[in-house]
Amino acid sequence: MKVLSKGIIGVVALFSLCSCGKGTKVSIEKFIEKVEEIDSNDSYKQAKFTYVLSVTFADGKKENRQYAGIYAKENGSWVSGSDKNDAEADSLYYFYFDKLDPNSIESSIRFDSNLQNEKETYYIRPFAYEYSYEATTVNTRTEIVKENYYTYYEWDDYGYLTYLEIKDDQKDINDKSTVRASILKIKITYK
Repeated sequence: MKVLSKGIIGVVALFSLCSCGKGTKVSIEKFIEKVEEIDSNDSYKQAKFTYVLSVTFADGKKENRQYAGIYAKENGSWVSGSDKNDAEADSLYYFYFDKLDPNSIESSIRFDSNLQNEKETYYIRPFAYEYSYEATTVNTRTEIVKENYYTYYEWDDYGYLTYLEIKDDQKDINDKSTVRASILKIKITYK
């Protein structure tokens, strides 16, 4: 029975490692080297953009929003592919799609001496970037706010953004009940 239990635990551990989807961890230098080898000769004609935003406000109220949009490639540029796209999806799509590719990550790094436990990790197969920090600040109302921030970007073999996740949790240390949290998840699939 003990052998069977160890075997089951081993299989579960293996599946949990394989399902994380983050690829192979590499140095920033190796990441940049591999990014420079990206083949930009893709055959994509359409992109479907979906995002989910979950927010918990300081008063405890929660809000969940989900939006989607279809985009088409015309003359090498991505344009709205449907008159049913909502304005929020269009705004986020163009903000993230136009500004985030693996080449832009190095220039967006913003280490700050006020941040604690600041970490960044680079991956290949698939290309991915993970960044997190903790911070304690005093805002204009003299609240002491503890923040935990996490972001994860993932791109396909052509350097197109396929997934983005941002988690931002803020808690007022003086008032244990005041919590503000948001989770944004974006997924883009291409045809």
